[in-house]
Amino acid sequence: MRKHILMAGLLVVGLATSAWATTPGTVASDPFDLGTSAAISAMGGASAAAPGGLWALGYNPAGLADINERRIGGTYLKWIENSSVAYGAVALPPGFAVGAVGFDQGSITPSDEFFQSGSDRVSDFGAIAGYGTKLPEKWSKVSLGISGQYWQKNYAGIKASTFAVNLGGRYMAMEDQLTVGAYVQNLGPSIKFETSEEDKQPMTMAGGLGWMMKKADSQMARFGVMADVVKPLDQDVYLAAGGQVILQDILSLRAGVSTANKETTPTFGVGVMYKGFGFDYSFANIKLMDESLATHRMSISFGLGSGQ
Repeated sequence: MRKHILMAGLLVVGLATSAWATTPGTVASDPFDLGTSAAISAMGGASAAAPGGLWALGYNPAGLADINERRIGGTYLKWIENSSVAYGAVALPPGFAVGAVGFDQGSITPSDEFFQSGSDRVSDFGAIAGYGTKLPEKWSKVSLGISGQYWQKNYAGIKASTFAVNLGGRYMAMEDQLTVGAYVQNLGPSIKFETSEEDKQPMTMAGGLGWMMKKADSQMARFGVMADVVKPLDQDVYLAAGGQVILQDILSLRAGVSTANKETTPTFGVGVMYKGFGFDYSFANIKLMDESLATHRMSISFGLGSGQ
């Protein structure tokens, strides 16, 4: 078993390195790039060792191994000017999840060089499905996951699409208080437009640690921290880190920081979980083209029972 795990890890690294080195063109952005969970975003985007479940579908698919009930959820992000991102997902035990995302970037005005007349929408669409499982017997502290995604870009009628595979692994230690995780996203062919323009997949590799205080019956509050080292294809290595305080297993207060794009961006958020209902909110003031942009992201989820 150990030999199989090692070979699987080497295969992931080999595929990632090959794709990094040989794919021509500039780097595209897929509709999942802006994040699919307000809870993750509130903690700086640290996700390699984040708690598993429904939201793991958009990050480390090994976390899907924690799905033990049917659950449905969605996230909404108000982005630049009149653009927005909407994401929805469904979790089905044991370990399955499917989701879809839409990135509406508004309308674009015509020009003599590009469009003939009128205006048209600019949008991205993506669909994703994944599975995660814990290994048997003495390897039960190890989880592996895989997800596949399809996404399409529509630049005012000029379309392009592609597909990708995401792979992840996770190891639990210290009575499941310590988590070590790693994943690689967007392993797949480049995206090619009808104009013959070709862009690389936005491949990203991440690894990180997470620690969460163990539950106790009389405990009023507990806290946890997470930290990732992230290497996107088109950026330098950056750090994503955050923490949260959970009060009475109902209210979560979160904060984090990300150094992506050579900018130190603090993040903040709050979450509520009560009788199967979850609500999360995150805020970040990011810099984009030398301007500050306040971003608000909201996620909501509902438990639908075990289905048994």
